[in-house]
Amino acid sequence: MIVSEEPFDISEPTIEPHLVKLKALGADVLLEVATPKFAAQVLKRLAEIGWRPLHSLSYVSASIGSVIKPAGVETAQGAMSAAYFKDPNDPAWKDDAGFIEFSEFVDRYLPQTERYVDCQWL
Repeated sequence: MIVSEEPFDISEPTIEPHLVKLKALGADVLLEVATPKFAAQVLKRLAEIGWRPLHSLSYVSASIGSVIKPAGVETAQGAMSAAYFKDPNDPAWKDDAGFIEFSEFVDRYLPQTERYVDCQWL
């Protein structure tokens, strides 16, 4: 059963009031569809207020570099997400032929690109 929907405007400084309202309504599932800035806020705030709903992050919110690390890896424990790309932060791809080819392409044609800044194995 859907308890509530809480739309927010990306011009808002924080998503906190929306989370507090959903917690007060007794929601036990949080399907988050937010931009990285707000997704990081959600993870931090959920930890701060001790609310642990079944939390699903949308694809755009599942970025390790833009959301998970800034919020703190510990705050994302238990959250679910799905990705349909080879995450450069995941060491599982370091020996992948396609990823190696892509990395070589970027090195050759875009050497000035600051890619995978938080990636430790490239």
